[in-house]
Amino acid sequence: MLDPTHFRTFVVRPTLTAVGMHSTAAERLMLTTAIAESGLRFLVQLGGGPALGVMQIEPATLDDIWGRYLCRKRPDLRAKVERIMTPQPVEEQVVTNLAFAVAIARCKFWMSPHPLPAADDAEAMGRAYKAIYNSALGKADAAHFAEIYRRYALGS
Repeated sequence: MLDPTHFRTFVVRPTLTAVGMHSTAAERLMLTTAIAESGLRFLVQLGGGPALGVMQIEPATLDDIWGRYLCRKRPDLRAKVERIMTPQPVEEQVVTNLAFAVAIARCKFWMSPHPLPAADDAEAMGRAYKAIYNSALGKADAAHFAEIYRRYALGS
């Protein structure tokens, strides 16, 4: 596993700041999402699924966020995200570019009409994660996310 403190300090915080979407709640949410989704160590979905990168972003989700949202609706935000990109194709960057993967995951939450819960509310973060980042049929569990959030994001 990547060190969670290093990931938060050297990837999550600077990425969210660079794209103009930083808050304590967002920082904690992105850290916990990476841990919940990939254990902060796997770059492809175990069992052969389509999800990619530490944030486990599915190609259809990437297409929606990049193509529909950033390219068509938010070119201002797209320009900020492009500053952290490498010359690789977008599809490869969710695996190889940690900053890009974090930015795309943050956009997924940003697209929701609901604001993020308070930074210290692990249970509400778990519910938001399940509702926004996963699907009703997905394997994610809000209570398990809240447990990870308390341990890694809140340090308790």
